[in-house]
Amino acid sequence: METNVIVDQLKQREMVQRRVDEDAHISCTSCEDGQQAVAHCPDCRDFLCESCVESHKRLRQFKAHSPSLLTEISKASVPKHGLCGKHREALNFYCETCEQPLCRDCMVIDHPSPIHRHTDFDTALQKRKANIEALYQESEDIPKAIDAALSEDEDLISALDANIKQVIELYKKTEQIAEGEFMQQIQEFQASKKLEIENHKQTLMNHKSRVCAALDMSRELMQKGADVDLGMMYTPLTKAMSTLGDLRPSSLHQCASEVDFVQNRGLNSGLGVLSGYRHWVMDKNTSSHIRVSGSVQPKSVAYCKSGDIAVANNTGNHKTDGDMCIIGDDGSVKKAFNTKVSADGYLSNFTRPYANPWGITVSQDGSIFVTDESTFIKVYDESGRLLRKFPTDVEYRGSHELRGLGSDSKGMLYIGHAAGYISISFENGGELLSFNTNDEVSANYIAVTPENHIIYSGSKVTGGQESSRVVLHKNNPNDRRSYVGREYTFYPPPSVDVAKFKPTGICVHEGHQVIFVANAGDAPGVYCYSLDGIYLGIVTKEVTSPQGIALRGDEQELAVCDGNGIKLFHPQ
Repeated sequence: METNVIVDQLKQREMVQRRVDEDAHISCTSCEDGQQAVAHCPDCRDFLCESCVESHKRLRQFKAHSPSLLTEISKASVPKHGLCGKHREALNFYCETCEQPLCRDCMVIDHPSPIHRHTDFDTALQKRKANIEALYQESEDIPKAIDAALSEDEDLISALDANIKQVIELYKKTEQIAEGEFMQQIQEFQASKKLEIENHKQTLMNHKSRVCAALDMSRELMQKGADVDLGMMYTPLTKAMSTLGDLRPSSLHQCASEVDFVQNRGLNSGLGVLSGYRHWVMDKNTSSHIRVSGSVQPKSVAYCKSGDIAVANNTGNHKTDGDMCIIGDDGSVKKAFNTKVSADGYLSNFTRPYANPWGITVSQDGSIFVTDESTFIKVYDESGRLLRKFPTDVEYRGSHELRGLGSDSKGMLYIGHAAGYISISFENGGELLSFNTNDEVSANYIAVTPENHIIYSGSKVTGGQESSRVVLHKNNPNDRRSYVGREYTFYPPPSVDVAKFKPTGICVHEGHQVIFVANAGDAPGVYCYSLDGIYLGIVTKEVTSPQGIALRGDEQELAVCDGNGIKLFHPQ
């Protein structure tokens, strides 16, 4: 039953009861005879004389009505907990199994023990009143919180209008695109963002209506309802009250009001905060630059569940062993181990016992997955013990080198291939799907967003010229086997020569920003972009020849492979 209907019924009954107790002569309101009323019908809300009571019993249209005698409505004549509508006996008991007040006949006939658990009404009522009061106190601040969120939405609209005005002024100075095209873009953007905010406001107002109705009902029951009302309404009321916490407001992301006009690229809106990226710095202590011993070059890094760093060391020399190591936050190498397995699966023209490790990722259970120049995925624990290995791309085994590697929270692996495609498999093996990369570049590094969008960096040599890029493939939310949706390419900032821009390792920050390292000619650095490819800024320049990158689980430390060591950065 709707909460406003219940509240209305309680108010109506209170008014009738007050009228009965205060007025000795009440005239029938159902007919024009002016006879004294002897009953009241809550369904048609009329006082009834004896003739009208008989009519209620005889006529079909009144069959579902339940008139009560005025002598039963008076507070002085009604038992403490009310009368049973079926047996007209006092409701002195309560069925805890059915959450329902009982008279003695109900308890014996309709709710027999031991199938039903009984208690006296007073004891049950006291406990249930306390529960309702606790639920009320937990939720009574929600309407004010919703009002605050509605106010924030109004501020977002004002900020959006102000940003639009600033962008138009900037456009007038640059005039980089046709005025008609620009105004159409800006109007479409403004309309879509305002619609987003208005929809959010409507959702908040609907939630407020639901919350206020439930709070009103509980307050009316506690203050004006009879004991029998509270007993009968306890289950639906507490069910409604217990879900109010889900209606606490969530603010729209600030990006709802953000728009920018990027020179040489036109109008853009970011999925992330355009000017709110974090600047990271390397601490000036001995543990911030971890030197890895041996003639190796750290290629990729990943954080273990323990907080230690797993490093894939790749010499780039087919005659030199590559290995894996686990590094503690104090810079010590806790464990070093190689990726040696049986020769099966290695490239046919090499007989070395090791295949230089390249990609690395850590799954939800702490297992360390590694790719190398074989066609096998190797799985280790932090002690260096090989747990298992399984092939990828079985049909072409021995012909494709593995490169980048990423994972998600659902137990899926995202594997980059040097031949220019990405395959997705289960953590225990078994390919789900594969697709070609943009222009079939090698997928050297891979990151996966919380929404399972795939971001990869890669390169391709055409006509003696190497081109590199970072691309985001949006998945199809209605089909986990499809990655044919929209692509976003991450172009270098205006100050960097495209030909010298060589992106490598990638990670995702706060779910909505992409951080990757790049060798950019004379300006190597760590760059930050929004998910739709908008350049946000440079995170740090304290690198020289960066490769892999990883973000710690708490997002308070960034590890970058640089030269023959690992550099650790922390947000400023």
